[in-house]
Amino acid sequence: MRRYASNQQPSYGLKNITAPVALFYAQNDWLAGYQDVKKLYTNLPSQSAKALIKVALDNFNHVDFLWGIDAPELVYEKMLELMKIYK
Repeated sequence: MRRYASNQQPSYGLKNITAPVALFYAQNDWLAGYQDVKKLYTNLPSQSAKALIKVALDNFNHVDFLWGIDAPELVYEKMLELMKIYK
């Protein structure tokens, strides 16, 4: 409230994004739910929105993106593949 003088943060100009973007989401993520991730993805410029990927483990959550023992095979390997494709 103090920073923005509003109950909501200002909108970000997604149209200014030119880098390729792939968004990963998880069914059990309590911080970034599917609806929010999908909304972000659909609002990205079409030339930037490259992939919307669900992590293939039902109990994967937000913390697991960083600390999950399965993160390398479930997320990082695919992320590296996408980085090679869209470099």
